[in-house]
Amino acid sequence: MLYRTRCPSCAACEPLRVPVARFRPSPSQRRAVRKNPDITVEVGAPDASAAHVALFNRHKLERGLARTEEPLSSANYSAWLVDTCVDTREFRYYAGGRLVAVSILDIGRTSASSVYHYFDPDEARRSLGVYSVLREIEWCAANGIDWYYLGFYVSDCTHLAYKATYYPHQRRVGGVWVEADADAG
Repeated sequence: MLYRTRCPSCAACEPLRVPVARFRPSPSQRRAVRKNPDITVEVGAPDASAAHVALFNRHKLERGLARTEEPLSSANYSAWLVDTCVDTREFRYYAGGRLVAVSILDIGRTSASSVYHYFDPDEARRSLGVYSVLREIEWCAANGIDWYYLGFYVSDCTHLAYKATYYPHQRRVGGVWVEADADAG
């Protein structure tokens, strides 16, 4: 599935990207790493196993992110996150051998785009979303990737505004990439 926003009367969605080589985690982001010394990460092809779909549905339904109260089926999960026309990687995060988070990234020649991330709601205290961004930026650096795209930033949406806390970053505003660093915001 490929998509692009086209809202004629709204410009709230701003693509946001992090320059991998210049990124420096904030003190609070570094704390997320220290909270997770037991996490192991596997990178591979995306999977629609029962464990993946169940974890995805728990995250969506228990964190109030679902548009409906219906869980996503395995077929719909596959159609959205597994069946792809680009090089897609899945980052699997384990604690004690148990799957606790999953990230889906599309990989290009010079960039990686974070498609989706979900985690076990019982593990919210771990800050697995922050932890995953840091590990994925680290993976990008090790693999010669220049840009890590975090998707859309929307300042008035708490589920999307957090993206602007990764510095430096650029946001696409009015068709132009605009630089933001920690000092300038």
